[in-house]
Amino acid sequence: MAYAALGFDPQVDDTATVLGNVYTESSILELRTTAGVTVQKVGNTASLAVPVEISDDLGGWDPAGDMTLDVDVTAFPDKAFFRLNVEDAN
Repeated sequence: MAYAALGFDPQVDDTATVLGNVYTESSILELRTTAGVTVQKVGNTASLAVPVEISDDLGGWDPAGDMTLDVDVTAFPDKAFFRLNVEDAN
């Protein structure tokens, strides 16, 4: 197993050690990708903002604002992970 080659015991749950060193809580709460998608948690609301562009000919594109989704995170008292699924984006 690849993790064993890195010194991890496959019989031990090292999730907190592995992920805790890759991502900090603040980097997860305030995430900005190269596509301009932002995720921010304020109080009990996590907001996802996706930049949207508009075109009248599909040739030239202009910014049209952000599409925003707000999620009440009180239903997830400890942690929750969300992801944006864009079908056929390959």
